[in-house]
Amino acid sequence: MESKRQSVLMERLVSELSALLKLLDQEAVSPATADKMTSVRNILESVQLSVNGSDVYMNSCLYGNGTSFVESLFEDFGRG
Repeated sequence: MESKRQSVLMERLVSELSALLKLLDQEAVSPATADKMTSVRNILESVQLSVNGSDVYMNSCLYGNGTSFVESLFEDFGRG
């Protein structure tokens, strides 16, 4: 039962990090940030191949007000 929970959490983490990287791809970032994004992207590709075989279920869970967790991190960002 615990391994199923861990698998679901890993799937969600992979999904949310992938979404975050897609958002950051649209932003101007420093070279150091771009390097970290590449490292995270490479790790995610490796993890995606090992979670549930070769497919990762893209978790579409909603966070609170109907936005994804990653989107919720940026809600107040543009209101400054």
